[in-house]
Amino acid sequence: MELNPGADFDLYINGALCGHYTGMGWNLTAKSWYLNSSCFSGGRNTININFTENESNFIGGGYISVHYRTGEWNRIPDLNTYWFPGIKGLINLYSGFYVPGDIQDMNVHLHYRHNISNVSTYLTIANVTVYRSDVTGERNIFLDWSNLSASFGGDLALANAVSKKTVPIKFGTEEFAFQGGAGIADIVFVIDSTGSMCGEIAMVHNTASDFADVLATKGIDFRLGIMEHKDWPINPCGKTTDFPYLWRGFTSNVTEFKKRVNNIGCGGGADLPESYLDALNQTRSVPWRPNAIRTNIMMGDDRPHDSDCGTSQPCAGVLDSMTDEVITWLADDNITTHVINYAGMCKMEDIANGTGGNFYDYSVASDIKDILLEIAEVIANVSLQAQMINITGNVSMDNILYPDSYIKFDTSAPPMLKHGETLLTLESLPFGNNISNGTFFVPNKTRPIDAKVTSYSGPYWTNFLKINSSNTGGWKEVYNLTDYGSNYKTLGDPYIVNIPIEKVGTGTNFVEIRTGESPSIDTGGSPDNRVIYSVAMRTFTGYSKPKKSTEGCNWTIEFFDGTTENLLVPSEYTGPKNCNYTNTSIIYDNQSSVDVVTYRLFSQLDTTPRDGRLDVKLNSKDIAIETTTVGGVRSLWGPIRVKLILWT
Repeated sequence: MELNPGADFDLYINGALCGHYTGMGWNLTAKSWYLNSSCFSGGRNTININFTENESNFIGGGYISVHYRTGEWNRIPDLNTYWFPGIKGLINLYSGFYVPGDIQDMNVHLHYRHNISNVSTYLTIANVTVYRSDVTGERNIFLDWSNLSASFGGDLALANAVSKKTVPIKFGTEEFAFQGGAGIADIVFVIDSTGSMCGEIAMVHNTASDFADVLATKGIDFRLGIMEHKDWPINPCGKTTDFPYLWRGFTSNVTEFKKRVNNIGCGGGADLPESYLDALNQTRSVPWRPNAIRTNIMMGDDRPHDSDCGTSQPCAGVLDSMTDEVITWLADDNITTHVINYAGMCKMEDIANGTGGNFYDYSVASDIKDILLEIAEVIANVSLQAQMINITGNVSMDNILYPDSYIKFDTSAPPMLKHGETLLTLESLPFGNNISNGTFFVPNKTRPIDAKVTSYSGPYWTNFLKINSSNTGGWKEVYNLTDYGSNYKTLGDPYIVNIPIEKVGTGTNFVEIRTGESPSIDTGGSPDNRVIYSVAMRTFTGYSKPKKSTEGCNWTIEFFDGTTENLLVPSEYTGPKNCNYTNTSIIYDNQSSVDVVTYRLFSQLDTTPRDGRLDVKLNSKDIAIETTTVGGVRSLWGPIRVKLILWT
């Protein structure tokens, strides 16, 4: 299970509790968990996420990936229905659906209960509101093609708006649909206060008011804190009056913050490296607010310590592992760290990059002001919670969007599997960057059926996707939210953006997906975005050439997840022969027709990459072997004598 949950929640599957999980607040990342397979049963499973806190009750995208054994080889999932998620509370759905071909028909079923008087519930498809009502109680609404066409201004306008496109949708409560601004940000200045940093500390004091004004102008609810550090008070690290870290607390009062900066005593330090890593690690324990964007601003003019506080190998050995450990801990706690460092000292840029922050190199203390104001703009933009509902007063939360609500559409030429093909669903690696771009690989001798890119957009809107493949011959735009308007607040926000299948090519495909607060404010992308795609592949092989034997084998095969299994092929085989198809060993009898075709089948199921691991799990009962025996042939390979008798 991979999710971007705003708050802690309990997971129920088929009515049974299957674990308690921790939320993440407002950001563009996701968490992954392994679920106990005993929670699931064959057939339909009902999944409920029940938030256990009163704030940030949202899911910013996610999916559950299930590996299971089935006999239904030729089934393509329904690509022509969008099912609304069930929601209980205040309904505020930003989503999207994909129409894989030219639209032929379309209808909508809305099943919901609305208990807020004098407030409208509405549905927007693309940039057109197709339904609005302030009637309370339980409602079943059906909109057919004629209803939708009338809203769009005609059949052609409707078809052009949705055919072969990812279409944003919104379903929500009108009076509460957008409050905007009011983001929450906690910011910790991690300040090296050794003797060489006096000028930089003065610049923090002098810039504090302007820094706060940037946040206040955008309506950010912010607090400023200080984690001061010098060095360990032991030789050769620091002086006896030094300390590795000192927490001076949070405050939302700028005057109080400036007082605390003034109280920083500039001095100390002995060897050149300082206790940067210890101070950063301590920021994980400060009292961050649950819903706040967490940000460190680290300022220093040297490098972190190695484990012995010495200077002989300041950028090697154990220091690398220590730095990487702290980076991992900060990233896991969603603490973005911006680094301002003199002369680009080693490892400092890694800290910024590894936590999603920016790295700033400076040469004189006066550079600090402009850098701090730039960081303030970054924090303000990241903290804006543009899709958040703020609720005040006595508002009924007894509202339900039922999960039998849907949007259905008929399209031309829906994808079909051919005889002998099965569907293989693959995932790319997470993109791992904030741009956000990545790649996925389509093997030769497979046929793309479906491809979609996940986008953890947090409080922003997924607004752009492009692809570069062997079929496009360069970068081609796939999705652009501005096609539906420049005021994002009125539009939906798809978590999944599909790629038209004709743009997907064999080999490596490159994609880039971005988010924004508006057409002019780009907010990057999530490092956890990835491509999920399905390809059709042949699952049978033809007859082998004539061989000496039809004897089978006891196969050891390895699967994509590293697990192995022993298969008897054919299933009634009882002989002593062993064969392997694994990452480390591929061994079979090339004089056995059964072993040859079994190997050929396994190699077809080993696609991405061809590494000796099957991309489909199977057992002996999944493999059928057909043999044809020919007798009375003296030799299949020669020599041969041909005698021609001619009668005249």
